[in-house]
Amino acid sequence: MIRRFLLASALLITGTIVAAPSAFAVDGDVTFSGIVSGTCVFGSTPVAGSITTSGANATSLSGTSATTDVTCNSPASLSVAAPVQDLGSILTGTKTSSVAASGTTLSANTTDTGTAITLVTGEKANLTVAMTAGNSGNIIPADTYAYTVTLTATP
Repeated sequence: MIRRFLLASALLITGTIVAAPSAFAVDGDVTFSGIVSGTCVFGSTPVAGSITTSGANATSLSGTSATTDVTCNSPASLSVAAPVQDLGSILTGTKTSSVAASGTTLSANTTDTGTAITLVTGEKANLTVAMTAGNSGNIIPADTYAYTVTLTATP
């Protein structure tokens, strides 16, 4: 009788231990949500261009191109503004700028009066920026000149 009692007790305790955890287990879900806004980031180390003339009697400024890059996390367009003179004798002629964009799948060009370039999502676009400034047919005076060309990437 004691054996039966011990066997029954052992079965009862084992069944309680095995069944108890599953009888009290519950699941709960925790959700996460948010909005990631479209954004573009220009390279942290742009290389400045330089300004030169084609000789002593030149009537316009040009030079070597500036370079930078841009990457966007959404579809975006890239436009370039006309050069703005920051330093030097005032030149009265036409000022123009252009940008060439290249990447793994991108190859496009535009000017300050042209159509914006469509950038590829997630692709680094290497940008080459050029500018010229004229002086309405007059010789460029000797001076130190500086211009700014603004690039705008719009997601």
